[in-house]
Amino acid sequence: MGRRQQKRLRIALPVTVSGLDSSGNPFTQSAATVEISPGGVRLRGVRCLRNRGDPVQVEYQGRRGHYRVAWIGQKGTCWEGLAGLEGLEGAALPFAEHLPAASFPGLGAEADPYADPAAAPSAALVDHAAAERRESERRQQQQRQEERRRHPRFNCAGVARIWENGQEHAVDGRLNEISLGGCYVEMMSPVRVGTGIRMELAVNSRSMGLQGIVRTSQPTCGMGVEFTKIAPADAEKLHRVVAELSGEVAAEPPPPAAPDPAPANNMAGQELSEALLRWFGLHDTLTRRELLNLIAQLKHVTEGVHPCIAAK
Repeated sequence: MGRRQQKRLRIALPVTVSGLDSSGNPFTQSAATVEISPGGVRLRGVRCLRNRGDPVQVEYQGRRGHYRVAWIGQKGTCWEGLAGLEGLEGAALPFAEHLPAASFPGLGAEADPYADPAAAPSAALVDHAAAERRESERRQQQQRQEERRRHPRFNCAGVARIWENGQEHAVDGRLNEISLGGCYVEMMSPVRVGTGIRMELAVNSRSMGLQGIVRTSQPTCGMGVEFTKIAPADAEKLHRVVAELSGEVAAEPPPPAAPDPAPANNMAGQELSEALLRWFGLHDTLTRRELLNLIAQLKHVTEGVHPCIAAK
């Protein structure tokens, strides 16, 4: 049986990850462990990590550990959202209570020892069995979440204006994913998880209003929103947008712009000006009746006359 230098334990624990993003701005986001060991941790659900070697802090139940980024799952692959962290030398381990004592060198046992299944169960085996049960529960919960997400999401480029329920002032974000059941909005200061919001979305030359609830929130990155209420007319727009993004239907061209009436009005004003210049070239005054007679002679420009003149 092969051995690792340090025992790894598959376990799902809720943690908070913080550090600096690629722009040097601080971030804090929620994540969960996949595997832990005395020397590192593998995380899932991380979006804000950018570069290998970056220092980050992981907090679990008030205990903090300092790590550096060892690897980041490539976007668009099955590893997206996963990351491996390497513990810094001498840093505290926030997960020590979940690791069996035999995992730590220098405590009288070799790392990753082989245990005879026929022997009496040790504390390490009991802990490992509990971890397996927790991991099974995590997989079942993830499966239920995937079943709830019945609608596939599509990349898009749009704008989202957001109001928290009961608030008058809106905040703006960048809409980059949308489905019939929800969307993802990029913004520096997303709303807290569980908050009800009202939204106005502008995407694919359409605007729609709806209500939703924040399901995920990642500071400096964005938030995922589940739609909860939408009017029939806006629901029809949403279905059309998703159908266009999925390629089921072709995108509708924008409506043609209305013709600009300015040229006709400008021409009418120009002809009337020329007529007035000709008049005053022969006369010194112009009475109201003479003006109306002059306008009547220019029937093709009557509609271009200022309404105040036509009404007198």
